[in-house]
Amino acid sequence: MATKLAVKEIDKERMGGRVDYVYNEVSLLNQCEHENICELLEAHESPGYFFLVFEYAPFGDLFEFIKQTGIPGEAN
Repeated sequence: MATKLAVKEIDKERMGGRVDYVYNEVSLLNQCEHENICELLEAHESPGYFFLVFEYAPFGDLFEFIKQTGIPGEAN
């Protein structure tokens, strides 16, 4: 059975020279180990793009969840 992954593609041109933000994000994500944070598995860079490979979140992202269901209570 194949493992599902999520890939975040970041266009360097659209970042306006702020590629250091991506390096910081990768550094922070590599330090995070929490059950509620998708794990960064790999990071790749090409001349025009960054590709961040994450574990797959089957229910989508938190923003979409909140839009559909409202802000969850403290127990959730």
